[in-house]
Amino acid sequence: IGAIYIIRDPRNVITSLKNHYEMNDDDALKWMTNKKQFIYDERNFKEEGFSSFQFLSSWEINYRSWKSQNQIPLKIVRYEDLMDKTYLVFKEIVEFINKTLNSKKKVNKIKLRNAVQSTSFNKLKSHEKKYGFSEAISSKKKNDKIPFFFLGPENDWKKILTEDQARKLTNIFEENLKELSYIK
Repeated sequence: IGAIYIIRDPRNVITSLKNHYEMNDDDALKWMTNKKQFIYDERNFKEEGFSSFQFLSSWEINYRSWKSQNQIPLKIVRYEDLMDKTYLVFKEIVEFINKTLNSKKKVNKIKLRNAVQSTSFNKLKSHEKKYGFSEAISSKKKNDKIPFFFLGPENDWKKILTEDQARKLTNIFEENLKELSYIK
């Protein structure tokens, strides 16, 4: 019926990628710029009888492919806006869904506020600590799961990346960063 595409500043994506897949800077950058990039989860093949192959391509091509499609209604949401103005952006998402479904329902502000509160980063991180999270993967370095909910709002490339790393990523993705209003 439609799609909601959540885009994230690639300078913050790289820090999450490094944590999630235990990569160094160079490998994470290669991963993000690889036009043939995919992920494959063997657990699904064994447990459910099918493979979980997902073609991603590079960060830029993935974004452009969604942006350029015109087959289904699409709402592009910047992750950073979702974090900074959670209630307002979530309200826009609900309105997009209602419009896509041709629903005349009004947004229930109480339910919306409850949904925002119950899915805060800290609550999800706490829930993962207690009960685990299906997207968390096993570490290759230690006998443990890598937390999926890692830094959240603290994942700020300005505080994490070196000047050289930030400059390199900004140069690679400059056109996209401007288009998405991450830079002027």
